[in-house]
Amino acid sequence: MRRSFLAVAVVLPLIVLALGMVRAERHLGENRRWIFEATGYDPRDLLRGHYIIYRLALDETDPAFQDAEQCRDDSGDRCCLCLSAETPGGPTKVQRTTCEFAYGRCEGALQSQYLSELQRYYIPEERAAEITRLFQDASREHRAQLVVAVDKSGRPQIDTLLVDDIPIERAR
Repeated sequence: MRRSFLAVAVVLPLIVLALGMVRAERHLGENRRWIFEATGYDPRDLLRGHYIIYRLALDETDPAFQDAEQCRDDSGDRCCLCLSAETPGGPTKVQRTTCEFAYGRCEGALQSQYLSELQRYYIPEERAAEITRLFQDASREHRAQLVVAVDKSGRPQIDTLLVDDIPIERAR
């Protein structure tokens, strides 16, 4: 009895971890990617691990969205970002609107409740100082971009952080 309980206690967390990894990879593989500029670097918080913490530069002034229904997160409405890309691989244009409008009339929709999940990126400890310095420079010069996969329900997942169109882990 003890051995079977011990086996379950050891194997079950491994199965849950593996399923989480499969789900994340599937999300990245099946969904459209959107590119956002990453700016406003904050120093890493050692209590949270090795992360670069930043803000997304979301320009919501595009005249192409003038017919979008306005939405405010603090009003209790379910708000989304209406996503549009003029060129594939180019920067994403956004407009905060109701999710109903975004799902029906936009190229993509990102639920605004998930924006806070897109503000930090894990970096390996052994290159943390180098990558942090690289990102600081790129952020100041508007050369840092975040690639995000967004599913049909509007849930995002970070794909990669780019500096000069190169994943930050490979940039030098």
